[in-house]
Amino acid sequence: MPPFLLTAATSPLAVATAHHLVRLGHDVVALARNPARATELPPGVEVLEVDLSDPAAIDRLSLPEVAGVMHLAGILRASAHPVPHGWADGPDHVDLTWATNVLGPLRLVHRLLPTLPDGAPVALISGSTHRRAPLPDARFASTGFRAGLQATTAKVMWARALARRRPDLVATTFCPGRVESGLHRGLPWPLSWLGALAALSARDATEVAPVLVPLLLHGHTSGTYLEAGVRSAPAPHTSDEALQDAVWDRVASWAKA
Repeated sequence: MPPFLLTAATSPLAVATAHHLVRLGHDVVALARNPARATELPPGVEVLEVDLSDPAAIDRLSLPEVAGVMHLAGILRASAHPVPHGWADGPDHVDLTWATNVLGPLRLVHRLLPTLPDGAPVALISGSTHRRAPLPDARFASTGFRAGLQATTAKVMWARALARRRPDLVATTFCPGRVESGLHRGLPWPLSWLGALAALSARDATEVAPVLVPLLLHGHTSGTYLEAGVRSAPAPHTSDEALQDAVWDRVASWAKA
């Protein structure tokens, strides 16, 4: 059986997920911006180097045939400035948050779609924050913190569009709950202090993965949104099929760029 492809190989959730998949007898290929830091993955996991904020790097990546793909980090790189390299769309640019959380990962999935087998899981981390962040359109024009919130909404809508277009796949967006990630250690004060407080009530990724992985592999219909391991109705504003299609088209146009 082909391996499962995981993004964000250095994140605690990706590491715990890889270990659980290997224990279940699956092979795993993981992606990392800096493979040298991916030291906690189980033996035998192949790590491919790619920066998901760089579309050219995504297009150069030699991808194996895979059994499914799981995007397992909500913020792969903090948004340091509003104009990332490489993601120009005509005269405008998108915030780095959109590049690393939506356009990069979904460009990767678009490359894989023609070869994914029937029943393959396509799982995207989202968040309960999508309930408070309606997407006004598919321009992805917001920046900073608001871009991070709306990116969770865009992924829910894109997955629902995928479920309509490819009923042979199992598209899922999920909020794993509060999982310890250590990201707050790299944030400036006072965000680092607030992140440290939030981490006190976060769950360890090794507790989350055994619950999450079986749900992502089977047991629900395509287009499902999972919150803390429970099937949940996504926010009503994600049901707009016209906007779902606009998000899909926006991503597809970038994927072909």
